[in-house]
Amino acid sequence: MDEATYRGMLDALKAQVSPTTPPDLRAQSFADLETFKQREEVVEYAVFILSRTDMPEHDDFTRHFALQCLEAAAKTFGGEMSPRGEALRNHAATLLTCGTKPLELETFHIKEGVARLISSLAEAAFPDAWPSFMDGLLSAWQNSGEASAELCMMTLRNLAEDCTDSNFNAKLTALRRNGIMKAASVHNDVMLNLTFSYMGLNFQAYRQANDEMAGAAAAGMTMSPQYQEAAVRAQRAGLLLRAGLSMLRRFVLWIRHDQLLTPEHDFVSVFLALVPARELREEAALCLAALVSRKVSDLTLLRRLIVELPDAVAASPRPPADEPLQDLSFWRCIGSVVSDLVQFNANPISVMDEILPPPPQSQQAGAGGHAGGAVGAVGAAAVGDTAAFERYLAMSLDFLNHPSLRLAADMHLMWLSLMRMRRARQTAAFRQAVTALINAYWPKLVRPETVDGNDVLEEEFGTDDEMIGWFGQFRGQLGTLLRLISELLPDVALPVVRELMNQLLQTYGTVPSKVPPGGGMSAAEMMANSGNTSGNTGGGASQNFTGTGGGVLKQMYGGGGGGEEPGAPHDDMGRLTNSSEAWMQLEAFSVLLENVVSHISNLAGNRNLGGGTKGGKAGGGVGGALGSPGLAGMPQPQHPPSEAAVVAATCCEDMMRTLLAWAPKEPLLRWLQLTMLSQLKSYFLLDRATGRPDGEGLLLSILNCGFEAMESVESWQDHANPPALTMTPGLYRDTCFSERIQQVRRKAGSALVTIAKAVPGRLELHLDDLAFKVNTLMTRDTLTDMQHMHCLELLIVVSNAVTDPQRRVDIVRQIVAPSLEEWVSPSTEAMVCTPSALLEAMALDVPRAAQDDEVVRRVHKGVNKVANTLNTLHSISRRIHETNRATPGSAAAASGGAGVGA
Repeated sequence: MDEATYRGMLDALKAQVSPTTPPDLRAQSFADLETFKQREEVVEYAVFILSRTDMPEHDDFTRHFALQCLEAAAKTFGGEMSPRGEALRNHAATLLTCGTKPLELETFHIKEGVARLISSLAEAAFPDAWPSFMDGLLSAWQNSGEASAELCMMTLRNLAEDCTDSNFNAKLTALRRNGIMKAASVHNDVMLNLTFSYMGLNFQAYRQANDEMAGAAAAGMTMSPQYQEAAVRAQRAGLLLRAGLSMLRRFVLWIRHDQLLTPEHDFVSVFLALVPARELREEAALCLAALVSRKVSDLTLLRRLIVELPDAVAASPRPPADEPLQDLSFWRCIGSVVSDLVQFNANPISVMDEILPPPPQSQQAGAGGHAGGAVGAVGAAAVGDTAAFERYLAMSLDFLNHPSLRLAADMHLMWLSLMRMRRARQTAAFRQAVTALINAYWPKLVRPETVDGNDVLEEEFGTDDEMIGWFGQFRGQLGTLLRLISELLPDVALPVVRELMNQLLQTYGTVPSKVPPGGGMSAAEMMANSGNTSGNTGGGASQNFTGTGGGVLKQMYGGGGGGEEPGAPHDDMGRLTNSSEAWMQLEAFSVLLENVVSHISNLAGNRNLGGGTKGGKAGGGVGGALGSPGLAGMPQPQHPPSEAAVVAATCCEDMMRTLLAWAPKEPLLRWLQLTMLSQLKSYFLLDRATGRPDGEGLLLSILNCGFEAMESVESWQDHANPPALTMTPGLYRDTCFSERIQQVRRKAGSALVTIAKAVPGRLELHLDDLAFKVNTLMTRDTLTDMQHMHCLELLIVVSNAVTDPQRRVDIVRQIVAPSLEEWVSPSTEAMVCTPSALLEAMALDVPRAAQDDEVVRRVHKGVNKVANTLNTLHSISRRIHETNRATPGSAAAASGGAGVGA
């Protein structure tokens, strides 16, 4: 070894690490060091540095550079069977046994460097040029002290990771990976036995040292020599246990599950025992995640994980409320373990009698006899020992209390699998868990505004754009789960949603406490009331579309509309914004409601519940229809409704009454009110089947509410600082047509169309009154073009339910009559009779037309009127064709599309 070369290398290293080194000198020293790595005698220099840790100039930076030199040599000739290759491997083996400092004193990156060097040599030379690698490694583990044991486990970790992990195995060919793992698998039993015994000894030492530290801390002796000595022992044992867990995590991915659970070694107990240990629980959770990342073929192991995992998680200390980031990665990891265990093993779990006992034979026979075929009877719950299943559900629900949204997203996959297990749905514990599940999940539907100021969101997303994109997918995932709950357990989900609505409207709305409580009637009371189908279905009062919707309800609930809606912040006009708490909470609830009520129409079965009277004239006015004997004495279902259908109908009716009693002044909340009313449209497919007495009255009240909202205005006098908005022609002088009011008007029109599409046959009875109301609105000149189309589409949808072809032709003629009259008027005919006349009307032949205000006004008034008329006719024709195609068996199709030719 040349002394000058050695000193030159040390000087170059000092120049690299010194902060005062000039840039040109730093660049030159870097080039010198890279050249030094390529010297033939570089191994001699590196071995000298690593073997003389007592020399002060051989600090961690110098030793790390020496390891880099050996890695460069390993890439060049580490796999050779030549003398220099064998000498390099021998030097590496020496480093493994006596080349580092004591366990707790050695720098981590030096340990990683040694382990990386040895694993690189093994990947290049084992088993062909280095057949004794595994034997020597296991021997050094057992005989060379704690520092060598840790390095051996880190080496095996790197080797397994490079050969099996898809994120790291790109540098080895498939043939090379298979050769290494085939040769190493011969030593699996010996390696696993050694690992288990070694980790067992260190676990005992770790637990004993921590117990001694806890006792000394309780006695106030944290500065005593006994406490410090116990802390060192706990640190050593913890480092060895961490290295063992990190190694096992890579091996668990590819070895058989039965090799982990044998009489000689039970690694599952090791993983579960270390979950509560704060310093080691993340590594233990990662091992469990690797264990359940594929299907567990051993049913004994699967059963054991379901039974013992809740106890291990319950023993883990929870993060403080003011430190939600504490152990966030652990909780997300263990949450994925809990979810994956069920998701990947749903089929075997669903038939485990020890976990999910089968229901009695009588319940099995009666479980499928309900009306819709999708849900069982309310009382059909399995009896048996479900304690382990209940603990697992409770643990899963507890995870949803964590503020992490990504953890909540991971858990939904487990609940999707559980919902598809018939045995699980038939247990009382699961039905109770679904109630808690909805209550836990719905607050997470509230869309966060920004990640700023929220430690968990900043950690999980980083930027607002990332969070917004992810949150949309998250809502879709929860929507899938909620729709499945609605389909399979509607009698469980809907009472929860009803209670949530009452709570939210009492907090953020104006509905007083007299709104029916969320508990509502019991199933027995609902079934008893469902048999009472006699009497006036209209509620004893004649209503029409010009009256005030929900007037009786507002009196029943004490006025309903007084006061202001809470929930700061407000805009400069004192209105709620999209950042207001009231909007955010209620908007999230509307998403929940939309998904939960999505499948309640299935409870109606195949009965013709949405149609009106067949044949004859459906006229007579709203008052006459409600008082007619045709509705009160309509045919009843051949079979009594299922309890699930009765519960669903009762809850939906309560929610509609609550929404009708709510009279929000804020445009944003009015928009949500209309949205939620339209979401409950499927109730009108159930009300008659379940004997609800006032379905027709509710339907008319909702239509009244929608028509009132279509004429919504916003008074200038309501705000101290009104915006500078352009007055809309036709509105009163003291009103402004703000964007929010336009949104309310558009939502009102779309809500009416949505309800009409759901139950066109019910509205056919009131078609004459609908047409009168629409014509009245359109003659007031207060509707926008979009609202015009909503009104016309409403009539077209309802007219499609008319079975008499001639009557339908007459209805369509009435709908298009105003537009046709305008189209054939002399002014329109003069404007469009020739191309030149149209160009003249549009002022395209006048070069200075844009500068003439009078011409601009004339063009705007005349041409827009013609264009709107033509667009209206085209839209009516298109909607009639679309309706006919969408409903091939409808009356319109049967009549040969008579309405189109009208």
